[in-house]
Amino acid sequence: MIQKKVQEKIKEALKAHDELTLSTMRLLLSALEYAAIDTPGHVLSEDREIEIVKREVKKRIEASEALKLAGRIEGSERELKEAEVLRQFLPEEVSDEKLYEISEKLIAEGKSSMGEIMKEMKVILGNSMDGKKASVIVSTLLNK
Repeated sequence: MIQKKVQEKIKEALKAHDELTLSTMRLLLSALEYAAIDTPGHVLSEDREIEIVKREVKKRIEASEALKLAGRIEGSERELKEAEVLRQFLPEEVSDEKLYEISEKLIAEGKSSMGEIMKEMKVILGNSMDGKKASVIVSTLLNK
């Protein structure tokens, strides 16, 4: 479970006096615990934990872009470093080539709508798929 790993990382960061990792792990732990409150039995599935980590990474990337546009380069870089710290809890993402291959296969099988294809890809690839990349690839292939 990711939550236990995060707690271990917090202990390690405290011992190492690693402020960036410590603050990032505390925020992630808070997000996981908050989500658990809304879950029956207060226990998150690993898939749900991964969704939460992905959401937190996305927040950091969007914040980094906003800070960069505002001319706050130092803040932008910190957000990217935090996103990198969080990525250690995510499964390795499927390559673009694999996304193309699966998309083409599904289209050849007769799937013709974006929703059908994305739903099937999610079943096949699970959390190792970057939905944004996949939707761009599927859209490109459908519009050929």
